[in-house]
Amino acid sequence: MSIPFYILIKPIVYLVAVIVFWQTAKKNLDSRRRFAAIIAGLFVISVGLSIFEGAGPVDNVISIGGHQVRYAVARGVLENLGLFAIVASLLMLLRKRLETARREVRQLARIAAGSADAIVGIDEEARVTSWNRGAEMVFGYFGDEMIGQKVARLMPRDAWEKCDAAIGRCREEGFVRGLSCRMTGKNAGE
Repeated sequence: MSIPFYILIKPIVYLVAVIVFWQTAKKNLDSRRRFAAIIAGLFVISVGLSIFEGAGPVDNVISIGGHQVRYAVARGVLENLGLFAIVASLLMLLRKRLETARREVRQLARIAAGSADAIVGIDEEARVTSWNRGAEMVFGYFGDEMIGQKVARLMPRDAWEKCDAAIGRCREEGFVRGLSCRMTGKNAGE
């Protein structure tokens, strides 16, 4: 009895699918169990069909539930349904994750927008990307006056140099910790 090479590849493919899903669904135990059950079932069916095929000559027609079906058609349908189930499960999970992330972003945006504390977002070029009501109250500028402007507009030169160095570290490391900069408002010079 010779076993086709693709039988050895299938467990690796299924294992990779399980690992990807498991990492994606870490917090959702029910989803992980359902997906693992689907993969296990598909693996058993696929290997069973492969062993059946490798055991000897396969008749062109097999009997499934009293119906005569061509073996190649039955195998193709089962394997393609399995792949469809894997992809559909992953897409459903990713859709749920995306909806959750969008909901969290909207909630955080509402919190930041309504905060009495100044919350100012800047990009890598130190241009203001977001400006909340608290920033309007603290600095005296409206959002439309500051969005797109350099944040240096709010700082004396010596404070800007320190902040600019911190932005450079943020580009390299992805975050900045413990930064404190002196900032001035719209009417600071008056």
